[in-house]
Amino acid sequence: MSSKRKLVLFLIRLNLILISYLKRGWRGKVSHSFLFRIRALLSGYWPDSLMIYRLKDWDKKLIISDFTRTVRLALINYPDHVLIDDKLVFEKLIPGAITSRAFIYNRRIIPTSPDGIKSVEELEGHLGQSGRFILKPRTGGGGQGIRVVMKKDGEYMIGKEACDPRVFPGRLLDFHNYLVYNLFDQSGFSNEIFPSTLNTIRLLTLIEKKSGKPILIGALHRFGTIKSVPVDNWSSGGICASVDLASGRLGPAIAFPYDRQLQEYSLHPDSGKQIEGSEVPHWTDIKDRVLDLHSTIPYIPYIGWDVVLSGNKVYILEANSNSDVNLFQVHEPLLKNEKARSVFKSYGAIK
Repeated sequence: MSSKRKLVLFLIRLNLILISYLKRGWRGKVSHSFLFRIRALLSGYWPDSLMIYRLKDWDKKLIISDFTRTVRLALINYPDHVLIDDKLVFEKLIPGAITSRAFIYNRRIIPTSPDGIKSVEELEGHLGQSGRFILKPRTGGGGQGIRVVMKKDGEYMIGKEACDPRVFPGRLLDFHNYLVYNLFDQSGFSNEIFPSTLNTIRLLTLIEKKSGKPILIGALHRFGTIKSVPVDNWSSGGICASVDLASGRLGPAIAFPYDRQLQEYSLHPDSGKQIEGSEVPHWTDIKDRVLDLHSTIPYIPYIGWDVVLSGNKVYILEANSNSDVNLFQVHEPLLKNEKARSVFKSYGAIK
């Protein structure tokens, strides 16, 4: 590819990123006035973030702004970001990642693993055996578009939509560019706190330019709630607790402030189980697993990993090339970590 073509593609990507920053900031999850939205976006923040970040108390130089996250951090992994943002590519790239069973594309069922599902009839048979499966968009995040498919009282359910058995095959094939997964049966610590969703740990890792080795710069544990079922995502109503990088000890959990007030939870708001002060089991194993995996793909310097702890086993669910940072910074600024600040500077992502 010529250098001129590369430049054109880069500029196109940059424009798309800028549009993404403005689009996401303008929509928001909470209603704001027109002028407030404009002022927030011009200052580098989404309006919702001004409810999350304690700008009066924190040093702004230590906060990764929404503009920096959306535009500057998004370019760290360019053009290899697609290798992890595409879930189908990612599961082929990363050894031991949780794999899909099938891919729905152009109204066809395509098997994606040796024991993959080849037809709608097989999917219906699968429902008869296991009771349910998961549909996930091939790209995207935040829990958007995920559906649990199940058979209940003679009817099929696709998410909250009841579906007559006669139209189920056609309705299922409408989910173009979706992956089909077995429902993960989580056990142990994460499941005990809230058993109605798969509860994941997000870890942020960065490759040091000088050494070429990955470092861990942030971690948190997400838990679903009644509001967020069937996912644990913060943007869907879940809660997140910071994880101490050395000990694996959890801080209090925080929910998105839909009522404009941040609230901390020492106990899970639905199950009543203890969160704050609890220690994530096998924390050293989790860190080592993620750092070892990142060392095999150093050409993608910045990754947010979604990890599932089940019993005493660690599974890699998926990864993000430009993780949301508000999940971390609702607790404290990410750039308080001096090592992280230094590495981000080396990539030109921050000043």
